[in-house]
Order: sequence, then structure tokens, then C-alpha cells
Amino acid sequence: MKRPRRPLPLTRGGLVLVVLLAATALASVSVAQDGAERVGSDTCEGCHDDVVASFEDSVHWNTDPEGSCENCHGAGSAHAEEMDPSMIRLFVADTPAETRSGACVSCHGRNAEHANFRRSDHALGSVACNDCHRIHPAAEDDKPKVTPDLCYTCHADVQAQFSLNERHPVRQGGMDCVDCHDVHRATRRARLGGFKRELCLSCHNEYRGPWVFEHEASAVVGCLSCHTPHGSPNRHLLTYQRAGDLCLQCHPEQPFFHDVTETVPGDPPANTRQFRATGFNDCTRCHSEIHGSNNDALFLN
Repeated sequence: MKRPRRPLPLTRGGLVLVVLLAATALASVSVAQDGAERVGSDTCEGCHDDVVASFEDSVHWNTDPEGSCENCHGAGSAHAEEMDPSMIRLFVADTPAETRSGACVSCHGRNAEHANFRRSDHALGSVACNDCHRIHPAAEDDKPKVTPDLCYTCHADVQAQFSLNERHPVRQGGMDCVDCHDVHRATRRARLGGFKRELCLSCHNEYRGPWVFEHEASAVVGCLSCHTPHGSPNRHLLTYQRAGDLCLQCHPEQPFFHDVTETVPGDPPANTRQFRATGFNDCTRCHSEIHGSNNDALFLN
């Protein structure tokens, strides 16, 4: 019997992935210009003088003025001879997102911030670089959007959450989407830039610890086990209105003394009923050190 094949080690698999991504980038950069030659930006200016004039103060132009146009749009000799727009790379909505981003990644993919863009949620969702970034300077009446308004273009549900009574101060300008989200990299913990609770602790450092007694929900799962990050109708951005209901999601069992018996007018046994008093629906009245404690394993104050 043949021995089952072992999966590729992580190092080899990672190398294969890098090679494939590099090959894809090179292929996407040379689309629709097979056999064409570079003609220089001066040739482009012959027809697109207004575009070139507005582009001359940009970072892209100053990097390589002579080849600036063709570094992104591809070799232009065939396009210049035939005047056929299909013979040059166009950054329009009909052009596949992979092709549009491929031109950008061929240069910007060399740095750590953008190297894994092809694995990001935006890239996998067919969002191209120029869907968010404006390469050519815009006209005065067509200024590009900036975050958070740029993000709201697609994430209208998140925009609505920032209107709830408990929210992070994005609308007030106290923080921005990219303070928490790394939009160019692969997904990490629900698209957050940091790992688990580390990103939250960069601002909420008072809950970092270390603690003698850790709250496992926070230490293992992270802050999002109890809190919703954008906005909530509940205090402290909790996922449930009552803290007791939230705690019951992980702690369905309760000590017997949390149940209270009340006697009401009427004949037994109908005059006896069990209920959880208001105080026992708010676990943090007693377990106040819920993020962690150095004194009590039950997080009692």
C-alpha cells in the first residue's frame, strides 16, 4: 500500500505561493500589449496633453518622467499607431480588478504593507486599487473621497452603526477606519490589523493586565466576544442589552443562590414563583473586575 502523500511544509508552500503571486503580477502587467514597444511620455502628450500636464506634479511622474505613463498603462506603440483604446491598459470599471491592481502591485508589492494585497478581502472581493485611490489629479469639482467617507461607499451598514448611541468617535473625527483596519493585508481577526485584543489594547491599555486571574473570554477569544466595535444601542458597546444575558452565553449554569423565590397573593402552589431578581441580571454588580483581577478568581471587587 502506498504511503499517503504528506502536505507541503509551510516553508515550501509559502515559497510556491510567492512564486505564483509573482508570476501573476508579471502576467497582469503585460496584458493586451504583446509585441508593442515603449514610446515614452512625450508621445502620449501628443494626444493627452491635458492629462500629462496635470500629472507632472505627481509622485508617480517624478519617479520616472519619461516612462511614467507606460509604467502603468503598458507599452504604447500599438495604441499610438492604431488609436485603439483596447490596445492599452485602461483603469476603468470594465477592466478586471486583478488587471488594474496588477499594475500597482508590480511596484508597490515590493514593500511589506502591500505585499499581501492579493490575499486581502478587498482584492478577493474584486476591489481594485484605483477604486479607492485616485492616481491622476482630480478636477476641483471632483475631489476624491477620504476615509471614513470613502469606506462608507461600500460599507453603509457600518456607517449606520456609527449613528447608534454608543459608538467609537469616528463621526466626531476622533479616530479613523484605518486606525483599526489594515485594508491592504490578508484577513486577521475579522479584518482587524492587530491580533485578537492587542489592537483594542493599544488604546484601552488599562485592560491589558497581566492579571493573576484572567477572564478567558478576553484572553482567548478577544474583546469581540463581548463588545461590538463600531456601534451599539447597549452601554459599553456590549452585544447584549443586559450584562446577565451576555454572561449566560458562556455561563448558562448559575449557583443556586442566584435564584430568588417570591411569594405572591393566591393559593399554593400558584402563589410561589421563581425569578431572577434585577440584581442577578447584572453580573457586574458583584463581578466588577470582569476584564481580569489580581485578587479574586471570580472577579469580585
